[in-house]
Amino acid sequence: ADLGPSVPLLAMAGMRNRVSHDYEGVDWSIVEAVVFEDVPELVEELGAVMDAHAIERVEIDLSE
Repeated sequence: ADLGPSVPLLAMAGMRNRVSHDYEGVDWSIVEAVVFEDVPELVEELGAVMDAHAIERVEIDLSE
């Protein structure tokens, strides 16, 4: 599925593969930066894609 240029599916798959298959070679400072800097932006972009396609959003409480 093409979610547009603002949703980096290839980069996401690459990070998933690196963490899953090259665990010892992962630079965890990069993972930390992605989690705290890029993921919030990604959530917003995915929300915009969902809104554009009239897909209902489900809120998840992660505070626990």
